[in-house]
Amino acid sequence: MTAGRRIACLLVPDLVVQAELRAHPEWIGHPLVVATGDAGRAEVIAASPEAMHDHIRPHQTVAHARAACSGLIVRPLSPAREATARQSL
Repeated sequence: MTAGRRIACLLVPDLVVQAELRAHPEWIGHPLVVATGDAGRAEVIAASPEAMHDHIRPHQTVAHARAACSGLIVRPLSPAREATARQSL
């Protein structure tokens, strides 16, 4: 038997949301979205389960998401935070 190369795949649903929650654990359990920005016309990229429970989905505008959930936390996408989360995996 030869020692073969092994490849693993790890799926982390909505990594960008998980990266924000890792940086801000006090937001765990609250509706959170990561968007292309925080202005009303920005687009939701990913949503926490709590936000999804309030019918917030990717590709909605931030204005639409805020109208659906008054306590929504909106964070702009942070490539640096996402990269740090990927490296820690």
